[in-house]
Amino acid sequence: MFEEDIEIELKKSKLTMRGKLYNRDAKITALCWHGWLDNCLSFEKLAKALPEIKIYALDIPGHGLSDHIPAGMNYFYHQFILWAAEWIESTKESDLVLLGHSLGATIFSMAIPLVDGKVKAFISIDSLGPLVSKKEQLVSKMKTSVDSWMNFKEEVSALNHSYDSIIQARAFAERISKEDAVLLCTRDLNKEDNKLYWNTDKRLRLKSPHYLYEEQVAEYFSKNNAQNLIIYGDKGLIHKYDKSSRLSYLKKHKAVELEGGHHLHLEHPTVVADVIRTWLKLS
Repeated sequence: MFEEDIEIELKKSKLTMRGKLYNRDAKITALCWHGWLDNCLSFEKLAKALPEIKIYALDIPGHGLSDHIPAGMNYFYHQFILWAAEWIESTKESDLVLLGHSLGATIFSMAIPLVDGKVKAFISIDSLGPLVSKKEQLVSKMKTSVDSWMNFKEEVSALNHSYDSIIQARAFAERISKEDAVLLCTRDLNKEDNKLYWNTDKRLRLKSPHYLYEEQVAEYFSKNNAQNLIIYGDKGLIHKYDKSSRLSYLKKHKAVELEGGHHLHLEHPTVVADVIRTWLKLS
């Protein structure tokens, strides 16, 4: 498998995203974004199992080795959508495949209607769009966000845990192997003077200042003209959604349940790859 480190600049946003390019000579191009507090290596096993697809897997801004936003600012959900749209529009290839997991999938699902014509297919792993709020929760949610922001401490402190204990904790929390936990943590950790620090921007953990309503998600999904493949684990997080309603908003979709948890593309990359390969008619 071909693999190289890459950088892609979002010129309008003045941010640089860093990640991996896999299978450079493949004819089909996929842009990949990972889940919240993960990084681009979450797609490494899947990329090895899909040599037919050229995979650009990048750390979402604030994650892994990608740039953080400037000091004094916060991460807004719509800003992620804007970054995704900018990346897609700046990509020279057409008939793109978008491949997202969790947060990355929710962002892509909202960006597709904004770049109509560039995206041929969307593959979502254990996600059916963003979580939503109700109108009567608007003020209380915003108050929680304000309190989170006002109590935020910008200083980055060294971790009081060893590398092995961090890996073990992540494996336990996500119900994945230690090998997979290494992939999820390595780019998010930095060692200086024999001390470990998170690369991940602390502000990503702040309570969101913005939530969508279900009607807004329905509007975005209804304007999605791509082919949509939703792959989810029987022990994943798909139960957080009203699955039948979300699927009904999409014009063209196929949903496939597989054995596995939220990171089923790490747990069972070959199985997930076979579903993708068959759906894209690559076999």
